Parts: sequence; structure tokens; C-alpha cells
Amino acid sequence: APPPRSMPTVLLLGATGLVGRHALRAFLDATDADGRPRWERVVTLTRRPTPADGPRHETHVVDFDRLDAHASLFACDTLV
Repeated sequence: APPPRSMPTVLLLGATGLVGRHALRAFLDATDADGRPRWERVVTLTRRPTPADGPRHETHVVDFDRLDAHASLFACDTLV
């Protein structure tokens, strides 16, 4: 069996915009050389409620003027 691997988390800001929607899809569709998902969690921060796009996608409504109140959501490997 292959060794266990770390599946990192990506935090995407602006996922509801024109470019962000495409970036979100790219992160959710990304796979490693063995065809396994590249990202364990794809976390998006939005201004208004949006549906999650699959089991690995977490979406959170936040006040972008008070991001410090959401500091725990910034525990990620990659910020985009």
C-alpha cells in the first residue's frame, strides 16, 4: 500500500467572482499523480450564503471588514 500522505487545505477568497468560480473548480478537480484529490479541504469565504460544491468544499459567510473574527478559518496550507 502507498504510504499515507498529507492532503492540504486551500483557502480561496473571492470564490463567487468570475475568476474565483474557475479557481474553485480547478482546486476541487485537482488530483495527484495517482488520481487522488490534491486538496483535502477547499475552504471559501464569501459575503453571502453559497452552496458547498461537494463534500471537500466548505463555505463560510464572513464580514470582510472583520476578518480577525474569523482567524481560525485561516488555518490552511495555501491562501489564494
